Amino acid sequence: MKNLRRVVLLMLSLLAVASIAGAGSDRGIDATRKAADEGEASAQHSLGLAYFSGQGVSRDLAEATKWFRKAAEKGFAPSQYMLGVTFMVSEDTPKDYVEATKWFRLAAEQGFTDAQCMLSAAYATGRGAQKDDVLAYMWSSIAATHGDKDASEFRDQVARKMTPEEIARAKEMARAWKPKPQQK
Repeated sequence: MKNLRRVVLLMLSLLAVASIAGAGSDRGIDATRKAADEGEASAQHSLGLAYFSGQGVSRDLAEATKWFRKAAEKGFAPSQYMLGVTFMVSEDTPKDYVEATKWFRLAAEQGFTDAQCMLSAAYATGRGAQKDDVLAYMWSSIAATHGDKDASEFRDQVARKMTPEEIARAKEMARAWKPKPQQK
């Protein structure tokens, strides 16, 4: 169980850093803010990332959360994922794993691989969702099919605690899964 917790914490760290690293925008912060104010979800997401990481603006988790929420409520999966992350790394308020899992689930259901990994971790640990190894295996399998190496290692670790019947059921659920279109 200790190794599983370590893997979950490592996954969270790696996923958050990867999302920020890949978030570079060709627009200046002023142009991004203007587009975000006009309701463009990708600009709202970029502005949220800027505040989350402190790139081009002062780091401000509350402001990041505000912009992620605007885009997330439009069904923008990357913002749903990052909104989940903000609930897990909150500095000013208690961490809210249930709320984080809600947003990870919305993004995961659209096919957002990083969110699928985090949803798997929530089910594996029981943080933010009822502990369920079948669902943990299913979501990590789905993420692994999209090329996430950490997800396949995590899936294999979860499988060590499962019966052959549970693994078969999780595999079938993963095969039957289809992404949902973006929710508006």
